[in-house]
Amino acid sequence: MPSLIPVSALFRRARAGGGRGSNVLSSFLAFLFLAALPSTLLLMACATNPYSKYYVDETRGAAVAEGKDAQPRSRIPPQIRLYSARMMEDERRAMEDDYKRIGYSSFVAPDASRSDLVEAAEKAGAELVLLQRQYASTTTVYRPMTRITDTRTHYRVISGNRPVFVQSTTQQSTTYYVPRALTEYRYYATFWRESPPPRLGLVVEDTTDADKRRIQSNSGVKVFAVVKNSNAFKADLFAGDIIVSIDADKVGSVDGFYGLVDKYAGGDAYLTLIRGDRVLEKMVRIDYRDDQLSPFED
Repeated sequence: MPSLIPVSALFRRARAGGGRGSNVLSSFLAFLFLAALPSTLLLMACATNPYSKYYVDETRGAAVAEGKDAQPRSRIPPQIRLYSARMMEDERRAMEDDYKRIGYSSFVAPDASRSDLVEAAEKAGAELVLLQRQYASTTTVYRPMTRITDTRTHYRVISGNRPVFVQSTTQQSTTYYVPRALTEYRYYATFWRESPPPRLGLVVEDTTDADKRRIQSNSGVKVFAVVKNSNAFKADLFAGDIIVSIDADKVGSVDGFYGLVDKYAGGDAYLTLIRGDRVLEKMVRIDYRDDQLSPFED
């Protein structure tokens, strides 16, 4: 971007030239500066990628680090899907496809381009983005426009007993403010990355108060999503099942559940679960992986 010359410096150069044209030049330069100022500010605002600026990494850098260490893959841009009215179902489908959420970005802006979104996703190491764009507000902004008009005055003076006709020209500048509608939108984007094959294939969440009253227990976790073709999928576990124990160990919380998955990795385990009004037992294989798990992997 070319450097901006202070207006005061331009005015000093114009006055240094002297003569009637100095006022004309000064007014013209002021007009050019005022006309270009909104465009300059707009370009400066657009230079920042809003998706990257407001990005929140939920993996503490693990996703980016693993993305750099991973084998190069084909240059396929990240998938971009629009959120539907049922956002939770959209995220459940992403989890069923074995995507793990690694971060999000939320902001309000007049416009955000698709190229900015792709750039932010690649920078974060994401392979899938779920995007929501909603109308936020419309405000009126005013852009200054300056009009310069010439006023010519003719008068007669006496010079050496002879009349001389003289013309004087003065400039007058008038600034108008042109209204413009500025529409802003609320953007919410979640960034996802495909993870290695899961050991079990369950995404769980805490039970609600209604769930606890129904099963008459404060323990247990509810299955939110089942990864397709995983061990849990093959054992016929469904979203909505409430897991109360793994073998002889009672499941007390989400962290406790994943701790038991670590404990029984490398063998078969019996999951006791509640489905509707029935208590079921499912034998499930929990695979073992000797690689260190990232925070965003189950």
